Amino acid sequence: MKIMIKKIKLTKSLKSILLCSYIIASHQAISAENTDGLSGYIGSYSIKESSDEAFRYGISFYSAVWPVADRLTEDLQIGMAGTWVRPDNRELLNNDPFPLCPKGTYAGDNWDAKNHGNYLSYFQTIEGGMGIWAGTRFQTGYPKFAMGSVPTCYDDYSNTTGVQPGNFSDRPHMYGLAQLSNQLLIPADGLTFKGKPNGEVFGYGYFALPFTEEKYTDVPVGNLSWTLFVNTQNFKGPVAFSIPDLWAELSKEYTAIEGLGLDNQPLLLGESGTMEFGFTRALKQKDNKGDTFYKIPQIQYPMNSDGQSTIMQDLTIYSKDALFHKFSHWQQSDQVSPTQFDANGIRKPILLDTFNDLRINDIYTSAFHDSATPTIFDDNSFGLQWHVPPENGMGLYPKYFKQQGNALLAIKENQVPSETNLINEELPAPSRNPEVYEVDSAGQELFTDYTSGPYTATLNDCSKVTYYWYKFTDQPSIKKYNLTVDEKYKLQTMVEKMHTHWKSTDEYLAPPSKGNLVSFDDNLIVTPPEGLEVGYVPIVVKQELACDLPKQIDLPWPVEDKVNTSPTKKPIVSEPLPQKSNGGAMSIWLLLLVLSIKKVHMMAATKVDKT
Repeated sequence: MKIMIKKIKLTKSLKSILLCSYIIASHQAISAENTDGLSGYIGSYSIKESSDEAFRYGISFYSAVWPVADRLTEDLQIGMAGTWVRPDNRELLNNDPFPLCPKGTYAGDNWDAKNHGNYLSYFQTIEGGMGIWAGTRFQTGYPKFAMGSVPTCYDDYSNTTGVQPGNFSDRPHMYGLAQLSNQLLIPADGLTFKGKPNGEVFGYGYFALPFTEEKYTDVPVGNLSWTLFVNTQNFKGPVAFSIPDLWAELSKEYTAIEGLGLDNQPLLLGESGTMEFGFTRALKQKDNKGDTFYKIPQIQYPMNSDGQSTIMQDLTIYSKDALFHKFSHWQQSDQVSPTQFDANGIRKPILLDTFNDLRINDIYTSAFHDSATPTIFDDNSFGLQWHVPPENGMGLYPKYFKQQGNALLAIKENQVPSETNLINEELPAPSRNPEVYEVDSAGQELFTDYTSGPYTATLNDCSKVTYYWYKFTDQPSIKKYNLTVDEKYKLQTMVEKMHTHWKSTDEYLAPPSKGNLVSFDDNLIVTPPEGLEVGYVPIVVKQELACDLPKQIDLPWPVEDKVNTSPTKKPIVSEPLPQKSNGGAMSIWLLLLVLSIKKVHMMAATKVDKT
């Protein structure tokens, strides 16, 4: 018996099927590498004059609110325009330089003291503000506001007055802010704004006030309580303050810094509006020639008819004459301090210079500066002067880049090689199944002395908060510091005066010189229960998912939805994935390929039996 293989003559149609199938299969898109993306700063400086030295006890400004990126992506952290409140220890370090951060702290262990000015700018800071934070659990794409008090060389932070992420046993400084307002909830995930803001302004500032007296026990503590004041359409006035003991805690073990914290020192002048691009992700891919291309989230700014984007305005600094002295007198008498700040204690520093230090995957690019220049405008506001036309009223930073040596060049979408698939591929979105914020077992003892509750409120970020009403001095942060009976009595008395005479509809900060005020989410604003109108405050103890989070940002204008292929954070090269946009066609061609090959094999295996 002899088996013969018959020669097969491929038909024209079969040749076409095989050729097309081969071409399509060989051009399946390799998922791009998910790598480090945009980081850096754009910002401004203000002129420091010798006569400004007295004006170091308060700072305020207005910052624009808008969705800074056009999509929800994981690991996105961009701070809207804000500033840092730091203790001014320049003179001391000039005369007797030594590291403000000891070994054992994050800064002390990771940053060289000599190259970081003996940690002058890293020792302590209040850098709370608006932003899109990577740690935000209920993300909608719109900025939220958080009070970021960082007391111990970046070891820990205190963001709010109630429940926070993490464990109290691991984060001993997490409860350092005292709630003042009896009408505003402060959620763990940040304060949300109403609607879809697109360039409205939010006014806020930090002011040193003497809620407590200086004390000299085992750890000296000053009398400066840095107090947050805000200005929105539907809420105005004081919100919370950092307890002075928070800033003195590090000196328990590192006595060299006694008296050098924000509980005792005025703020360091000179810095003003800065946007911090903490980090984003980027897609990185090579084309058929071996050239490298990047895609980052679309960064966008509201642009006016003059091609300008104002991101910060009305920078103001304050001396003790603005409020501190009147507030102190009110504590000792029945003479109510006015809510508006004394003009003799107010100064508006001149903005002098700008800077731009943006990079992608740690590669510097001038492309952002080519699109828009950081500028001090004629009205002493800070923003961007655009050199490109707007789209949907927005100025757009470049989104695609080609690497050339040690530089990145911005390119247009139509210049992106099709084989990279970067146009269709998108960065993965953040989790839509967020964890619940709730008080851990180590911190529960601080939350036991409530007077009334629980109550709930559903916010516009699809979260539900649970809160209780506490007598002011029974709230968790006050309880943590074991204040004396006399200290608590004086604090409670002062807060009751404020609740009686200062209203959330009064004017505190001067109104913005231009633009419209943003509003807080209406459901953040609450009314005290009957009998608890004075001297009691709401404290959030839990925040959880209440509805389905949006898959993408509900922008103030229509936008085409892109496909999200959700690449992993490492490049996938061993298992090429088909382009989702051609998924149906690809499946058909692969099926035809299989059927064609099967037919060829059947024909080729014909047995011829000759005896």
